[in-house]
Amino acid sequence: MRQPRGLRLAFASLACTLLVCTVLVSGCTSEPGPSVQTSSSLPPVVATTSETTNAPSAPRPSTAEATPAVPAPHFVAVPPAAKAPARPRRDNGLYPDPRLTPGDVFQVSAAQVSVSGYASKVRNVPVTEKRAVYAEYHLAYPEPAGSYECDHFIPLCLGGSNSIKNLWPEPAPQFHWKDGLEVYLWHEVRNHTISLAEAQREIRTDWYAYWVKAGKPGSAADADSSAVQSAPAPISKSSTGLIVGWSVSGARYHYLSCRYFAQIKSVNRRTGTVAQARAAGKTPCRVCRPPD
Repeated sequence: MRQPRGLRLAFASLACTLLVCTVLVSGCTSEPGPSVQTSSSLPPVVATTSETTNAPSAPRPSTAEATPAVPAPHFVAVPPAAKAPARPRRDNGLYPDPRLTPGDVFQVSAAQVSVSGYASKVRNVPVTEKRAVYAEYHLAYPEPAGSYECDHFIPLCLGGSNSIKNLWPEPAPQFHWKDGLEVYLWHEVRNHTISLAEAQREIRTDWYAYWVKAGKPGSAADADSSAVQSAPAPISKSSTGLIVGWSVSGARYHYLSCRYFAQIKSVNRRTGTVAQARAAGKTPCRVCRPPD
């Protein structure tokens, strides 16, 4: 049975309407709305300046590291004052301490030192220098009578200088022995037996050994030796083995290092023991005061 035309149009219009409604409804339900994306689907985030400032980051070099480091203040305990250095060892008084008294010489010739009276003319050791010498060796100045003399390590009569490097407090009785060797070597240089440099070397290296080798000149075994001035006069309490000097025409006897003995002309000089000087009618010098 054939449907009327109007009915067919109504059904067609209804079908179209339903189709449009279906499309609209499906469109509304499928439209994307706000959604929460997971961290895996988020795009990379580029931090802004404020985010970089607030977000924790790796340590950056500080300004102090970029500039020269300034040491932090610290406190160190101050040690107690150091003790005074030990008194220098001087081999029982035979030799000076080489650190303090290595020896020093004038630039002079053998002919110059061979002139009688040369040593007394060049001697120049003021009291201030003597005090400095004794202070270096931790000794009081002036020294006890007869205990020391401020000696030239290399004697003036052999070209030694007055420098503090050539001075030392030489104890008794060693300075008497050394005086004897100095006189002996002075005569050797004067007689051209040895050179001035060789005499200085013997004094500097081992004067005591050379004194013994020479027969201990200046001791009681060498009563006929003469001398030149080489050191200030000491005062000795003992006259055992001591050699003194006097003038044939004089009334006094002296230490061989006394300046008054050095002024005696060589032709008038005599040397010997204290007993020999007394037997010759001589009395002790009132300046150097040798033993009676």
